[in-house]
Amino acid sequence: MEELLIDPNLVVQHLEKGDGLLSQIWEHYKLFTPTTSLTELLASGKADKAKVQELIKDKVTLVDINSEIAERAAIILTELEISLADALIAATAIVKDIPLVTYDLPTFDLIPDLKLVDI
Repeated sequence: MEELLIDPNLVVQHLEKGDGLLSQIWEHYKLFTPTTSLTELLASGKADKAKVQELIKDKVTLVDINSEIAERAAIILTELEISLADALIAATAIVKDIPLVTYDLPTFDLIPDLKLVDI
C-alpha cells in the first residue's frame, strides 16, 4: 500500500464537513502525520478533541519527531518564513520520503525536495 503524509487541514475539513479528500484516500493509502500535527489539531479548537483522537487512532500513523527531522525543519525555517508546524510537516515528509497531501499548496510548494500530491 502506498504511503501519504497528511497535513492537519485534511483532518479539520473531514471533521467539519464529514467528507473531503481524507475520506477518499484512507482506504487506498497508508496515512501518516507528525505527532506535532496531533498537538496542533487538539490545541486549535477547530474540531472536537475526541473525534480528532478517534480519527487519528483509526486512520493515521503518528510519526515521532527525531533529530534528523528536527534538523531538516530548522533548515527549512532558516530559508523560508513558514510556521514551525509546517516546517515539521515538510521535514517529516522529506526525511521519511513520503509524499505530502495538503490544501495549503502555496506554502508547501516553496520547499525544495518536498514531494507534493496534486489535489
